[in-house]
Amino acid sequence: WKNKVDAFITLTNFEKNKYIEGGFPKDKIYVKPNFVYPDPGPGKGNGDYAIYVGSLTIEKGVRTLIEAWKLLKIKKTLKIIGTGPLKNYVINETKKNDNINYLGFKNVNEVYDLIGEAKFLIFPLEMFGTFGRVIIESFAKGTPVIVPFIGALAELVNKNQTGLFYKKGNIKDLTSKIFWAFTHDKEIKEMRKKSRQEFESKYTAEINFNMIVEIYNNIKTIK
Repeated sequence: WKNKVDAFITLTNFEKNKYIEGGFPKDKIYVKPNFVYPDPGPGKGNGDYAIYVGSLTIEKGVRTLIEAWKLLKIKKTLKIIGTGPLKNYVINETKKNDNINYLGFKNVNEVYDLIGEAKFLIFPLEMFGTFGRVIIESFAKGTPVIVPFIGALAELVNKNQTGLFYKKGNIKDLTSKIFWAFTHDKEIKEMRKKSRQEFESKYTAEINFNMIVEIYNNIKTIK
């Protein structure tokens, strides 16, 4: 790892620091995020609902999200897209709560359309992740996000600009952020603009291409 590899590429500075802690050479690690291509274009955010897209697993925070929804004191819809070990749990919860809709598996274009019309996207991760592609997909559609303040997510989201943070695993805190997002239309509309701007400035294919070329050129220069 120290002598045979010219460079390592991580998706975030958080991930880079974890590799450095593990003994990887700091001067060989470059940061280049993922990107979204083709550009799906911004949505309008006219749907009065929140959306979750991802695997239905404990570590993805699906249980926490549903429990938070039960505490919400306004009748708003949560749409859940995905499949996984907790599928039956999610289906059973939808039978008890008319405000939770399980949509199952959807193709990428359907997902983008639903994200684009959502008021916001929730990514309630409960473990460290290397990135969080659904976040930049949401930004591409101009949809702000609600995420826990952990790991790479804390790096990807700008507080009160492109999204809101809550304390990881804290159901009441998550509920309060959801309530705020549903009751502050003006602020959410402004966050939509900034979310799309964030995508255009960091996560397009063109920007990503230039970043990887710069990394390759830098390696040649060092050699």
